[in-house]
Amino acid sequence: LFGGSHDPRGSGWACYGCAKPATGSCPAMRDATADDIERIIWLGARMADKAKLATGYDPDSVRATLAHLIDNPDGILIVSETGMIGGMCYPHPFNHKAKIGQEFFWYSEGNDGPDLLKAAEQRAKECGASHWTMLAQETMRPETVGRYYGRQGYKPLERSYIKEV
Repeated sequence: LFGGSHDPRGSGWACYGCAKPATGSCPAMRDATADDIERIIWLGARMADKAKLATGYDPDSVRATLAHLIDNPDGILIVSETGMIGGMCYPHPFNHKAKIGQEFFWYSEGNDGPDLLKAAEQRAKECGASHWTMLAQETMRPETVGRYYGRQGYKPLERSYIKEV
């Protein structure tokens, strides 16, 4: 996973909060670049398999989404050595004076998931968002995830339902 050009221990990896070189327990995360896209697609496929996505997983679509998040100043795409989080900030549909951020995906195969979430919240603030919303996939322990969100200060907002048509 981390061989060649995707080696996170190379230049550019630093603590997201302090920008110092990553050492020991430092979570080593940063904004993603185009060089990270293939690794994120690989991680995304692993996440999608676990989540049992109803729509399937199309790497070309994911590649285009990731490029958009990287190129858009309101896009949020943060990578760590073992995970990723992505989302976007946008004007709230019912009040354009309020900007919100929305998580699209969050996945880690290590212990840096909480640090990725904190980094995304920070980036949302930097984008001018007053709120950040998180999802809980019904296929990935939603009650456990909901309790975790509650401990982080989140409260339930709404539920989504999907149906094949």
